[in-house]
Amino acid sequence: CNDKGSTEPSSALGTCDASVPPPPPGTGQGGAGRVPMAGGCFTITDRTECCLHSDGRANPTFSGQECVPSKEGVFFDETYKVVCEPRCWADGTCNDKGSTEPSSALGTCDASVPPPP
Repeated sequence: CNDKGSTEPSSALGTCDASVPPPPPGTGQGGAGRVPMAGGCFTITDRTECCLHSDGRANPTFSGQECVPSKEGVFFDETYKVVCEPRCWADGTCNDKGSTEPSSALGTCDASVPPPP
């Protein structure tokens, strides 16, 4: 979702832990049981909240992608203080701007936060 003009992967990529289910195999999408965020993952400003959502934009590149947080104290985008992005953006697999490298800023979802019903 390189909507801020950057073509480089972020160094802020973290990881979601086992409490958040991974995307279905082979689909490139996730977010099963997550609440879609209509404005997109990058609009979420809280790392814990990020783990409860999927990207709800109509754009097929991001729609349905699980939202993933950046590491604590690190941002996917320093200028805009972005702490949440779609999984494919963080993994470098969206292919929207040619990025194929995962971000080193990817953080983890807290195991104490239950997945949404």
